Amino acid sequence: LITLHQRKYEKLSVLKKSLLEKMFPREGENKPEVRFAGFTDPWEQRKLGELSDIKTGDSDLQDADSNGIYPFFVRSEIIERSNRYLFDGEAILVPGEGKLGEIFHYINGKFDYHQRVYKISNFLNISGKFVYHAMQASFKKHALKNTVKATVDSIRLPTLTEYEFMAPVSLREQREIVSSLDTLDNLITLHQRKYEKLSVLKKS
Repeated sequence: LITLHQRKYEKLSVLKKSLLEKMFPREGENKPEVRFAGFTDPWEQRKLGELSDIKTGDSDLQDADSNGIYPFFVRSEIIERSNRYLFDGEAILVPGEGKLGEIFHYINGKFDYHQRVYKISNFLNISGKFVYHAMQASFKKHALKNTVKATVDSIRLPTLTEYEFMAPVSLREQREIVSSLDTLDNLITLHQRKYEKLSVLKKS
């Protein structure tokens, strides 16, 4: 069972990576390779800084509390807990240093976030969840081109505000893409959790 869920998780993760490459236009193109029926219009180039508000938090790791009420987004895949919230609403959270372009969190609700984590929110005429998937598809390449070399690779605010990506004009097409990728994400998470749970059970 452990091996089964591990293999399904790995297979679905590879499928997700492939779909991100095919469901979003390649560099220099305005239409994706794979598209839902009924949509033919070319996609448009959009700039993140013109579609959203972007800022960092003001919390530090010392504000974490394992029994906290709210999710606390820090500079890793792990989501800590906190007893206060700095924002209430839809947002994408991106660490400003470390594994650039590999960690993205999406939330719609109350949360706390670290002073080196960027919050992207207040989306204008675009689906926030679509932006989340678009960033998974192409932000890493952009971030690595614009990284600031310090003790660890890091990005500054202009790297996010100037990030450009392609998006369909139709909000309905955006929602179709989001629904498809969300379904896949849910399956990936399901098998990952089952694998982790069974691994812990085996050890005990």
